[in-house]
Formats: sequence, structure tokens, C-alpha cells
Amino acid sequence: MWGPAPLRAHELLVTQAAALGARDARLASEMLADAAQAAISGGEPGRAITTSRRARQLGRTVGGRAEEMAELHHLVILLATGGRRPAKRSTWANIDRLAALDSPGALEILLHGATAMYWTEDYDAARRLLDRVVERARAARSPIIATALDTLAAVLYRVGEWPAADGLSAEALRIAAERAVAFDTASAATTLARIAAARGIEGDCRALLDRARRLAPRGSLAAAYAASAAGLLELSLGRADAAIRALEPLATGGAGNNLSPIVNQWLPELIESYVRAGRATEAFPALARLEAAARTAHGSLIRALAARSRGLLAPATTLDLHFGEALRLHGQTTVPFERARTELCYGERLRRARRRSEAAIHLRSALATFERIGATPWADRARRELGPLDRSARGAGGVTDLLTPHELAVASLVRRGATNREAASALFVTPKTIEYHLAAIYRKLGVRSRTELAIALIGSETGHRT
Repeated sequence: MWGPAPLRAHELLVTQAAALGARDARLASEMLADAAQAAISGGEPGRAITTSRRARQLGRTVGGRAEEMAELHHLVILLATGGRRPAKRSTWANIDRLAALDSPGALEILLHGATAMYWTEDYDAARRLLDRVVERARAARSPIIATALDTLAAVLYRVGEWPAADGLSAEALRIAAERAVAFDTASAATTLARIAAARGIEGDCRALLDRARRLAPRGSLAAAYAASAAGLLELSLGRADAAIRALEPLATGGAGNNLSPIVNQWLPELIESYVRAGRATEAFPALARLEAAARTAHGSLIRALAARSRGLLAPATTLDLHFGEALRLHGQTTVPFERARTELCYGERLRRARRRSEAAIHLRSALATFERIGATPWADRARRELGPLDRSARGAGGVTDLLTPHELAVASLVRRGATNREAASALFVTPKTIEYHLAAIYRKLGVRSRTELAIALIGSETGHRT
């Protein structure tokens, strides 16, 4: 199941489950649940859904823990394939009950439950559950320890704790390699490769990807993870055409195709690569796929990435609508790297639209996040974008330097004619907060009206075009 031929395992498990039938419905249900997971690993989401439904039907005939485990397995498959998920409350209640059981089967299903929490952006809950799974797996010397460590590393990468994620995934890689488990080894290698890619550490990333590819069958889930990490590396290093070459094969088949973007985020990377390579028209089919997935997705991240991608392709007249929506959605989840990338993209577009004060706000915020989490090449890109803006502000007498980032955001919106209520809506604050900021802005700049404020801001940019 976790070796080089997961679809063989799928067929074997399905056949043996059919032979058991009603004689042992509990075991048959567990076998079908494993078969569904093998289909995912082998890049066959359609077979995974069909098999998972059969496992759930058998589990319901048994009831009790067998039914709960089958339902949770089915949830993971639905999330992986972009299907609509069942109610969260009952699912998490099932996990709580299973957490009290002390058996290898319960430990494995808890790992699946933590994966579901991760994919539904319940990162704190996923982390707490994975900590328990890792502790119990270590004590029991369970074979799932490498997967549990690597999954916890994926959660920590998502929430911006990259050094901890790197350490956990390195341990997962060591354990998986010692046990010669091909899928676990390849998966941990791609997690480490993705961290190295975001940090711009090319040598380490390529060595890890080579190792993963030797173990991952063509078209498998692990191979798709490797392609995605390779695309991120090229994008991080500013090589958009190379990123396209790495990512385009995922659009035509294999495990990367038809799986939800919550499992493998190659679609947003491909869209951004097309835009940065000057091939924006080629990005629209990928954008259509991403937006279709976002419409049925649980959580905010995919929808935020879809809005960012639309903002990259939108005309200047509507870019605020799409990037504003992306930032609103980022505010509902905790994924600092992706939020900073959205702010970088937004700042770049604002600067090219000669809206320098607004561009600087988003670029400074992106730079601070990139520096904090260690995304060095992305920080360098934000710093390059900020350079001309900072020189322009200094050359104009430092008017914008007098204002805080929040005050600059308010001033930019008011300059464009926004009312207090409209500015409050755009910045997700109350109108009273806007009034407070405006009073401070007027005092600092020595102006008494919105008209005088607009003149002061225009004056800060006149003669300093970039």
C-alpha cells in the first residue's frame, strides 16, 4: 500500500473485502477504507471515492466504532478529492471518542482525523491531536510514527513555524528510510524540499526532490508533491518559465489532477508563474479550475488563493476587489507565508498602477512576515519593490513617513473618495476607528479637510515617478 505499487494494494484489498462480505463486515469495511487510501496514493481519486463509500456502507451495518472509523475515513477521502464534507461537529465528536481507545487501529484513525483537521484549517486542533498521536506512536513503536511526524511538520509549515517543521520532517525522513517505507520516505523528502524551496535553498531542495522521485511512481501522490515543491523552488528564485515546466504536467494527469488544492497547492503556483513569465492568457484555464475547487472548499485558504490569482489577472480597475477579498479571507485563517505572498502581489500591482502609498503598506507588511519566517528570496523581492517607494517618500519630504501603516491605509482610501463607512468596511474596522485615525492624520500633516489631505498625498508623489 505504501510501496511503489499502491494500486496493486487497492485491488488486493477490494478483492479480499468482497470475499469476506457479510461474514466479517467490520474487517471488510476496514480493508475497503485502506483500499481507498491506496487509490489516493496511486492517483485514482474516482476509485478512492467509490471504495470509501462502500466502506462506509459496510461500517453502518456493524455500527459502533467500526461505523465511526469508516465515516472518518470517508471524510478524509472527500477532503482529498474536493468533495463536500459531512458536518464537522459530529466528526470531531467521533475523534474525541476514538482518542480514548488504546489500540493500533485507534491510533491510525486519529492520524486520519488530524489530517482532516489540517485540511479543514483547524490547525490548533490538528496540532494538539498530532502531538498525542506522536507521543503514543513513539511509546508503542508504531509504524505510523513517520507519517505522524511528517503530518505535524506540514501543519507547522502552514502556520509559519518553519524551523520546527524542518526538524520534525527530517526525523520522519530518517525513520521512514530506516524502515524502507517508500511512500513515507518520499513524502517526508518532499515536505523538507518545500521548506527549502520557500527559503530558496536550491542545493538541498534539489537533492531532496531527487530522492523523492527515485521512490515515487510516476503519477503518484508523492510525485505530485515533488513537482509542486519543484515549482515553488523555481518561483522563489524568480525563474517563472522553469516553474511552469515543473508544474504544467500536473494539469494533465496523475495524482495532482482532480485532487483538492488543499492537498497540493500547485494551481496557484502555476497561475502566478504564468503571470510572472508574461504568459497571463495561459493562466485562465488553471484559474477556472482553482475557482471551481474554491466554490466547494471548506475553509478560507483556497478561496483566498483563488481571489489572489484572480487579482493577478484582473484589470487595474478591479484589482482592489479581488485582492481585498483575498486579504479578508486570509484574516480568517493562519497561513502567514501565503498571506505575505498575497500582499506582495497586491503591492506589486499597486506600484505599477502608481499608487505608491498603498503599495508601500502591503509591501512592508509582506517583507516583515517573510523576514520573520525565513522566506529569504521572497523578502528580497519585497525589498526590491520597496526600494523606489522609500526613495520617493524621502525625496518628497517624508510626508508618508509621518504616518503609521494603518494611517497610510486610511489616508489612501480617503484620498480616493471613500467615506468613513466604506473605509471601515475595506479595512475591517469600525467607522469610529476611521475617525480616530483621520484625526491623527490631520494633526500630523497639518491639514483640515479631505481635500487638503489629498493634495498633501499627491504632492508627496509628484516628480518621483518610478
